[in-house]
Amino acid sequence: MWLESQNRRRTPGGIFFFLVKNDRHLPQGVIKTIFDDPKKKLLEKQKKQLKKKRKRLERQQKNNELKKKLQDELNIISANVQYSKSSEGDSNPPPSPVSESDHEEKMESD
Repeated sequence: MWLESQNRRRTPGGIFFFLVKNDRHLPQGVIKTIFDDPKKKLLEKQKKQLKKKRKRLERQQKNNELKKKLQDELNIISANVQYSKSSEGDSNPPPSPVSESDHEEKMESD
């Protein structure tokens, strides 16, 4: 059987499938069960599982990166705190205010 464009022929099996798919006397449920492909469903299920797994791995990798950044920040903060504590003891105390009487006594002793 020639196609409408007249450039190639249909095979007898192709004609049968065409007639079954377009037969209005057959219920849609029967047509779906005839042309249902279990391999296609299996492939779709596997694709979904792979997509889920990929998302989970990406999320886990992102969490690990964030944890590492957080740990680095905590190390920097703790180092700054330790440095500030150690530098507090090394600094000179502020000068004590000198009263006029103390200043005069020093001048007389010189």
